[in-house]
Amino acid sequence: MSETEMTPEAALVRLRQYQERTAPTWSTASYGGSSAEVTLAEIGRVLAAEVETLRARVEELVRQRDDLLVEDALAERAREGEEPLVVSRFDTAIEPAPEEEPVLTIGAIAEEGRPVALLLDVESRAKVAAWLSIPAPRPASSKERRLEQLLDTIRQHGGTWTTQRVIEFRRRHGHAPNRATARQDLAELHRRGHLTQHGPANGRFYLLATRKDGRR
Repeated sequence: MSETEMTPEAALVRLRQYQERTAPTWSTASYGGSSAEVTLAEIGRVLAAEVETLRARVEELVRQRDDLLVEDALAERAREGEEPLVVSRFDTAIEPAPEEEPVLTIGAIAEEGRPVALLLDVESRAKVAAWLSIPAPRPASSKERRLEQLLDTIRQHGGTWTTQRVIEFRRRHGHAPNRATARQDLAELHRRGHLTQHGPANGRFYLLATRKDGRR
């Protein structure tokens, strides 16, 4: 056996190599038979998974620590009366040469007109990218799609719209309309300013709002 101490990374590599082999390589005489080999392999697999989980947790804690350090630094500067650097224009970005430290240099102009250089290492660049990322818009709900379709229909056909007319129109187009839903949809379009409401409660109808009606 080698006297060199095995690192955790090397141990994981050896473990994966063993698990990928089709035939057992551990001595059944030394480990009490094939069932013992299976048990040891399962123990190794579980421990390897736990190592990966702990590593991910450590990386997360390091990121949280770095974020807190940045917040503390900004708070300290604020307490000392030093304003944070505000950049109004970016002029150029210089990628490092392969043999240099992986630091991106950004030439910029501060708000007061002073030229400055922003130095971003790999981790800082990843943080900036995360800050600037725009989340994908959430898909419209079924209610919003239904309201949009109803409003388009009213704009296209015009005229007076009642709960019964909405029900009949939706039924003709293969939907299973609900009276309460149709009534609520008309009321919601009125609330949003798309329709004007007329008539008593037991004979209510709606018309498409115009600019004269104060259409929003």
